[in-house]
Amino acid sequence: MAATCFRLIVAIAISRIIFSDASVQRDDENTGRPLKETMPWFRTTDELHQELGDLSSSCNGAVIEMSTESKLNTGSAAGQSVELDVLRIRKSGVHGKVKAMMVFGEHARELITGESALDFVRTLCGNGKYAAKAAEVLDNVQFTIVPNANPVARKLVEQGQYCKRTNEDGVDLNRNWGSEHREPEHWVDGDEMNPGPEGFSEPETTILGNLVESERPDIYLSVHSGAYLLGTPFGFDPKKKGAKLPIDDGGAQTHQRQLLQPWSVPVWEPGSNDWLQEWRMRYRLGG
Repeated sequence: MAATCFRLIVAIAISRIIFSDASVQRDDENTGRPLKETMPWFRTTDELHQELGDLSSSCNGAVIEMSTESKLNTGSAAGQSVELDVLRIRKSGVHGKVKAMMVFGEHARELITGESALDFVRTLCGNGKYAAKAAEVLDNVQFTIVPNANPVARKLVEQGQYCKRTNEDGVDLNRNWGSEHREPEHWVDGDEMNPGPEGFSEPETTILGNLVESERPDIYLSVHSGAYLLGTPFGFDPKKKGAKLPIDDGGAQTHQRQLLQPWSVPVWEPGSNDWLQEWRMRYRLGG
């Protein structure tokens, strides 16, 4: 059943992703017009929160418990409260044996990931063409979903900072999981891959790490945009077992065939998958 859940996640989440330009090396420049003036089809942070809240009280296919995890920033944005929405989703009367955790939007400019999170939750609620498969998965799987893991910086993107990848402290959240395998060349203010002063220095990663510890999921998926791939550990050392898994646009059957066929790529970057691998989680994937 974990494999079925795995395929559902890929079929829905990957099918909705529109890939963004990841070539910009700094994310503190290039301010433009507000999001709603340039790309009004994207929901804002507040709109995503509202729609997910509405779903939590009207979901037909599952039970949703929506809560907020908060932590005060002690870095360069000291004093600012960071609040992450957390959705725990299961079928009524059922506590699935498999636990899956999905995190969306670690990188602020990857706006489409929030849309993917909303669409995935709608599917679990019995909407869309994958509703029947979602109902089957919910017989055995319960989900913990963080639909917007970088809300403060995402609001800066919505105001026109479309190149912003990092959080409010200028830290790449996906490089802030733990103090191992860090890349000193990125310890520069304004570098969009800055891992921060130490592992879990950021309120967002502290919240996410605590969720992993408390939920102890069997499957962890970090959803990004920017490339057709599924990334598996180890990102910090391409010689170790695990590498990128390619995904093309040939449909769900192609996705399923490729999931377990590793494709070695010599250049990759350390991230949450590596920390989770060392935490000995069974399935760890990053998009």
